[in-house]
Amino acid sequence: MKIQKITGSVINLNKFDYQKRNSKSNTVKTYNTDNLTFTGSKTDLVRKIFKPAVKNIDEAMNAGMKKLNLSSDIALERLTPKLEPGAYTKLLVAKIQATNERIKTLEEAIATQVKPAKVRDAEADLSFYRNWDDAYQKNKYQTEAESAKKAERDKYWKGFKWMSDGDSKYDEKMQPYWNGHWRHQKIERNLDDLRQIVADYNSSKDLQRQTLEALKRERASYIAQLTSAHLGDYVNQTVSQHGSINDRIAGYLDVKEQIKKDFVAPLLASKDNPNVSLPNAVVLYGATGVGKTEMLKGVEEECKDVAEIVHFPMDTSLDKFQDKMNDILAQAKARYKDQNNKKRTILLIDEAEKYMCMSETKANRLASEFEADDFEILKKYGNNDKENIDYLKSLLDWISEVPKEKGETNKSKSATTLFITTNYPHLIDQDLMRRKGKFTPIAVHPAKDVNLEAVIKHYFKQNSDLLEQIKMLAPNDNFVEILNGQVKFSEKAKNVLLEKKNNGTITNMHIDYELSDWPDLERFIKFMNPSDRRGAYSNVEIKDMISKAFDRYLENPTKPMYKYFFDIKNETNRDITPARYSKFRTIYNMVTDKFDSEGFGQAEKKFTDLINAYQNGELNEEMCAAVEKQMAHIQEELQKLQSKMKAGIALTEGEQMQYDLFKKWDSIWE
Repeated sequence: MKIQKITGSVINLNKFDYQKRNSKSNTVKTYNTDNLTFTGSKTDLVRKIFKPAVKNIDEAMNAGMKKLNLSSDIALERLTPKLEPGAYTKLLVAKIQATNERIKTLEEAIATQVKPAKVRDAEADLSFYRNWDDAYQKNKYQTEAESAKKAERDKYWKGFKWMSDGDSKYDEKMQPYWNGHWRHQKIERNLDDLRQIVADYNSSKDLQRQTLEALKRERASYIAQLTSAHLGDYVNQTVSQHGSINDRIAGYLDVKEQIKKDFVAPLLASKDNPNVSLPNAVVLYGATGVGKTEMLKGVEEECKDVAEIVHFPMDTSLDKFQDKMNDILAQAKARYKDQNNKKRTILLIDEAEKYMCMSETKANRLASEFEADDFEILKKYGNNDKENIDYLKSLLDWISEVPKEKGETNKSKSATTLFITTNYPHLIDQDLMRRKGKFTPIAVHPAKDVNLEAVIKHYFKQNSDLLEQIKMLAPNDNFVEILNGQVKFSEKAKNVLLEKKNNGTITNMHIDYELSDWPDLERFIKFMNPSDRRGAYSNVEIKDMISKAFDRYLENPTKPMYKYFFDIKNETNRDITPARYSKFRTIYNMVTDKFDSEGFGQAEKKFTDLINAYQNGELNEEMCAAVEKQMAHIQEELQKLQSKMKAGIALTEGEQMQYDLFKKWDSIWE
């Protein structure tokens, strides 16, 4: 289409060329071509005529954004929070933004032949950069500033020395230099881009058009890479968990509920109610790979808005432990008192046995309960300074309490909770472990039954979601580039995916993460459960097996993914060996015995009073029946303990306490 007769102008749309013939008038009268009528200024006309070209560019960007599942009206600068990108993705977004600026500048130059403001600004910056000699300017302004400072300092007024050090006058004289210096630095960081903008504008029209097309191709390439990088980010998110406890850990409802009920919920509530009671210390323990670290990270994620997360430096020596703790608690107290911040503190301590280990003397009384690796830990940390334990006992009385606004003398009150992980909770000093309500141990068992099923479904769903992302990107023209950018996929898997894309069967690929296609899920879970004879699978091992099954499925999707999982499970030994599983169960019993022992005194008094009331005839029939039933159970348990002792089996500390208490009740009952 050509428009040949326009007042004062000739515009050839085929050549994207606009020649201004009459500068005195910028009005455009009505013209008709292809049934199109337009009235307005020449500038408006140019914009109207070139709108289709701009639209095509926008369509290219919109197509790229659709590949990223973004609506077409989202600006480039808003891509970053939508994608949650890694460093490479951010770099690509920045490149697209810079390329887009160059394209817009060239389009404006070609359309109007008026030097764009960006070009004028770039030329001004480059001129300043060329003419600015930083060393010369600094010397020049410093000489003037020193003279002004001296004059101000030596000044007299009405016979009295002018009391001024002259610094303000010095700063005033130096300000022009600093303004120029920082402008020079800023320009230097963007020098290549500024030179390129000017070079683009100064090139010939043909070269401008060639450059414009090259920039569009370059931008399309960046968009393709960005799409691939987005898939790469999704792959990384599949490998690395993110989010809250529920996002990171499947199953374990009892453990997660305990953490949320005893710690997370009160902590979140404390933002509005500072008098909410929080535990002084929470201890997560369990076999390696069962999810303690992921739960810890989940707590960190959920509580980051109301609490500062501080990691205790594990290279701290025993003799420096108290000093380091005092420093951290002082900062925690200041943080809470800061009205602009006012956050509680979660102090994460890993491998807590290093600082909280019982002494070898105490351990000798329990030697029958320990194994070889326990003694290695005791030998390493069992000579812990008793003052550290006494110090911690004092902390556990006050550490989570809120400090007073003014005049607080108790250094322990710092609105802080210790969050501890350890594989040796039974070696932590008993004086700490027995402080019920102040030292809360939470065991994370190897996944079993519903927890095991939930863990398997969780990792199947992760890989199912990843497959759906791949299928969604398959229709893109740059699907080959997207796949080539993924290091996780084998070459065979990439070739299979590309072949299935080309023959239209990639949409048939599917992973049933509900496991409804399994032949007998209940039987599978039963035989995969932890056992004393076979040991157990950690969550880390289960995740790895399912990941390998996914890789095999991509390479040969001729059978369901769960069958590859079966194959890999049969090839893989349980990473929690029978000995390690037995050890964990022993530790759990030991910790439970120690932790529950504090309640024995209250239980003893309460049930002793019930027996006396029963014998005095003070109870109704319903209560009498309950006491009789409870005593029958106690006598049964007492017989089991007595049989164990007759067989020469030593009772644990907790069992011994039970035996003494049950024996006492039995003697009263008799």
